Amino acid sequence: MDGEIRTKILDLVHSRPRAISEIADTIKKNWRTADKYISQLCSEDLIKVHVFRKGSQGALKVVYWSASIHSGPSGIKNFLLQRILNGVKKDDFSALDIVQNVSETKRKVEYYNKENYGGEKNVKNFLKALGQAETKMLLFSGNLSFMNLGGEYDLILNTLEKRLEQGVNIFILTRVDVSNLKIINALLQFNNKNYQGKIEIRYAYQPLRCTVIDEKEVYLKENFQGSNFNKDDALINEGTYIYTLTDLNWISWMIDVFWEIWRGSISAEKRIQVLKDIKFRN
Repeated sequence: MDGEIRTKILDLVHSRPRAISEIADTIKKNWRTADKYISQLCSEDLIKVHVFRKGSQGALKVVYWSASIHSGPSGIKNFLLQRILNGVKKDDFSALDIVQNVSETKRKVEYYNKENYGGEKNVKNFLKALGQAETKMLLFSGNLSFMNLGGEYDLILNTLEKRLEQGVNIFILTRVDVSNLKIINALLQFNNKNYQGKIEIRYAYQPLRCTVIDEKEVYLKENFQGSNFNKDDALINEGTYIYTLTDLNWISWMIDVFWEIWRGSISAEKRIQVLKDIKFRN
C-alpha cells in the first residue's frame, strides 16, 4: 500500500463510516486488496471494522474511525498524554511519572550504572524481551541508539529479522537524520525479503524511550542526567533505569499513546526523500 492510497482510505473513513466495497471502488482496487489494506490500518489502530450480520450470506463489513485517546475518562492519563505530546527531547518527560501510577506488584525497576548499562545482563534482557514478541512490537526511540546496545548491533539486527520471519510486525517512532540513516535503511530492507511480518518506521521527535511487546509488557528507559537532583548523588545522575510494566491497563494506554503519535508522523522513506531534496537544492 503506497502513501497515496493510505491517505485516501484514511480520509474516506475519517469523514464517515464506509463499506469495504465503497473503499475498493474509490481506490480502484478489488475487494480482497482493499480488505488487506484495511487490515493493515487496523493493526496500526488507525481504523476499526465492524461486521453486521456476521456469519450470514449478507454479512457487511463497515470501516470506521478509531476513537481518539483524548476521549478517555482518566484525568491523570490525559495530563500525561499532553506532556508527552508537547515534549521533544527525552528530558522533557520523565517515565517515572507513568511508573509511579502503577501498582508495585505490576512494575519492576532495574538500575544500571555507566559501566554495566551496555553489559551482558542488560543486552541479554533486551534480546529476551524482543524474542518474546508474538504479533507486534512498538518502539519509541530517539535515534535508534538501542540498535548499538553493548556494541551488539549485528545480534540485535538479527533478532529483529527473526521476529519478522515469524510474522511479528515492528513499528518504530524515531528521528530520521544522518545519524541513523544507515540503520534505518538496514531495517527497511527486510521488507524486500517477503517475511510474514513487516517493519514500518516513522519520523517523530518525541521524549519517550520505550519498547512495547504485544499487549504483555512495557519497558521504559530513563536516565536523570541534567535533572535537578543533588550533584553528589552519582547513582541517580549517572545511571540508567529500566522500568518493566505488566499492568494491562497501562500497557493498553501506552499502545494508545504510540498510535496517537504515529498518526501525526510521516514515513521514514518520505522524510529521507525530503532530506535528499533539501541537500540537492543546496
